[in-house]
Order: sequence, then structure tokens, then C-alpha cells
Amino acid sequence: MHELSIMESALSQACQQAKAEGASRICSIKLRIGALSGVVPEALEFAFEALAPGTMAEGGRLVVEPVPARFRCRACER
Repeated sequence: MHELSIMESALSQACQQAKAEGASRICSIKLRIGALSGVVPEALEFAFEALAPGTMAEGGRLVVEPVPARFRCRACER
């Protein structure tokens, strides 16, 4: 379950940035997750719920924005 380590990293970065900006609380964290990333959004949300208590993001929410896969043909540029 690599979603746990992804969420640990994202939460840590969000808290560092919030502190640097003088914030006392994080209301939401928005992550864009690509369709081919192999990340399971539900597992990411579960990890957020497990890791957020005791941090600046406690009581906040995780917003996952799915990003569809896009392909392009090099031959015809379509």
C-alpha cells in the first residue's frame, strides 16, 4: 500500500508550507491523481484519515482530482 507513504509525504509538505506561510490550520489538501499512476483514491483517503489527526490538517479534508490519461500519436500528431 504505497498510498500511505504518498500521503505521508504530501501531508508533511502541506504542513511545512502552511507553517512557512504562517497558517495554523489546513482546511483541505487537493491532489491530482493520474489515471495511470497506480494510486487507489480510496486508499489515499483512508491514509489521510489515519495520518491527519494530530497535524495541522486534523479536521480538514482531502480532495482528489482524477486526471484522465492522454495519448498522442507521434506519426500523425493526433
